[in-house]
Amino acid sequence: MNLALLVEVCNTRGGGTARSVVHIARELTARGHQVQLFVARAIDHGDLDGLTIRECEAASLKRPLGLARFSRWSRQVLGNHPCDVSVSFTTLAPAMVVQPGSGTVREAFERRAVLERSSYVQRLKCRLLALGPKGRFLLAAERRTFRDPLIQRFVAASSYVVDQLRRHYHIRPDRIDLNHAAV
Repeated sequence: MNLALLVEVCNTRGGGTARSVVHIARELTARGHQVQLFVARAIDHGDLDGLTIRECEAASLKRPLGLARFSRWSRQVLGNHPCDVSVSFTTLAPAMVVQPGSGTVREAFERRAVLERSSYVQRLKCRLLALGPKGRFLLAAERRTFRDPLIQRFVAASSYVVDQLRRHYHIRPDRIDLNHAAV
C-alpha cells in the first residue's frame, strides 16, 4: 500500500507526535508498505531506511506565514501525490484520515485560559490567544481542515479528543474512531 503521512515535524529523537509518526512510519515500512512523510521540518531524521521524506521549503512553524506555507504546500502535494491512504497528524492540513495528535487548537486556547483564577481573565486570555496573528491563523486553518471533503475519518487518541471534535466542530460520532495511544 502506498501511504502519505503529514506532520509538522519529523524528529526521531523528539517527543509527542513528531516521534510517534516516525514509529508509525517505521512499522508500516517494515510491514512492506511504501511510506512518504510530508513535513514542514525534518530534524534528525537519520535511520529511516525505506522512507521518503519531503520537506516544505521555508516553512517556519513559529510564524503565521510559515504555517500558511506548510498548510498550502500540504494540500498541493497531496493533490499531486497518488497514494492509497493519506493520514494527517496536524490540524493544518486535511487528508483522508485526520488524527489531531494533541487535540484541537481551539481546546488548547481554552485550557490555557482556564489556568487563570478570575473568569474575566480567563475569557480575556482566551480571546487574546485567538486574536494574535498566529492564533487567528491556527484557528482558521483548523476550521478549514476539519471541513475539507477529503476527510473520510477522524482518529482520536482519547475520549477527551473525541469530545473536542464533537463539541467545537460538530463532527458526527460515526466519523470518529477512538484509538487509545499506547503508553
